Amino acid sequence: MVASRCGVAVLRLVPLLALVVALLPSRSTLAEEDAVEPLPAVKQEPLTTELAEGEAEVVPWEPGDALEVVEPDEAGKYAAWNAVRIEALILWRDAPQTVPLVDFAAGGRALDARDLHAAGAAGPRFTLLSEAADGKGSEVGYFDVASFQAARALPTVAGGYTTVTGLDGAAATSIDGATAGLSSRIKSLEVIGRQRTSQRWVSTSGFRWVEWQESFSLLTGPETFNARAINSLYGHQWGLEGVLWRPTTALALEGVAKAGIYGNVSKQDSLLAGSGGLSSIATDTARVAFVGETGLTGTWQVREWLRARAGYQAIWLGGIASATNQLQGQSLAAGSPLGGSTNTGGSVVLQGVSLGLEAHW
Repeated sequence: MVASRCGVAVLRLVPLLALVVALLPSRSTLAEEDAVEPLPAVKQEPLTTELAEGEAEVVPWEPGDALEVVEPDEAGKYAAWNAVRIEALILWRDAPQTVPLVDFAAGGRALDARDLHAAGAAGPRFTLLSEAADGKGSEVGYFDVASFQAARALPTVAGGYTTVTGLDGAAATSIDGATAGLSSRIKSLEVIGRQRTSQRWVSTSGFRWVEWQESFSLLTGPETFNARAINSLYGHQWGLEGVLWRPTTALALEGVAKAGIYGNVSKQDSLLAGSGGLSSIATDTARVAFVGETGLTGTWQVREWLRARAGYQAIWLGGIASATNQLQGQSLAAGSPLGGSTNTGGSVVLQGVSLGLEAHW
């Protein structure tokens, strides 16, 4: 490469030397046949830098630049890649379904399960992704968000309230106040296959496990009602994800939608403690459930190998056992036959934000 540049420099000097010689005055002692003739002009070639065979030109990468949009080559092959995502999920859940808990002594509802509005909860999400040259790939993802906490207390009023008839099979009891609490948690594991269908879209299909837990308590003074429900959902899900909008090469808006039918192994255990003593029961059942997930995520190319991610996430679980729904299905009161069942008519919607980074190699 150095020798080539030197040769080009010499060629550029030749015309200049020829011009200088042509302008010099002829010497009188010089014979006619010895006269100096000007050198012919030499065509100049543009300065070029030749790369050795197999050597790639290095272009400095600057912040804001993006990797090229995924496109197949002439043989229909894509560039293989791997990636890891580390994100924080911050979610909120909706309130439980309506279940009457406490009435005013004078009439009217004082406390309902629907009044338990939980604060947000946070947890990590880890995702490993890979894609081969034929557009086929795999994805493994896990997240754990805990715990959604909700509490509601009634002001103390002597004889101002009564428990609702039928809670764990117990009769209505006059009380001065009540405190209710609800906590919940969600965990998920995905092992799925990926297939690129176009430059922008990827279809997904594979196994997913989701666990939803709830724990409820109602303290009234004379009595304590406790209920806990655990749902273990196993099933197959299908999904579609892709780039919805790309205003610049560095900035993009991605979308994802997933849904599946699951087998749900639900367990519940309930406890009633009061003047008649303590009694408890545990039951379980297996039912069909549904899980749906959708999200929108904005990405920004921070480095050639690194993207920042921020987006919206929503998850819907249907056909699950909710802790508060178990209060009407148990027989735990003193003097009554012990019995119970697992109610799987519950549902929950979670939504919130995700923040994280994605590294490519």
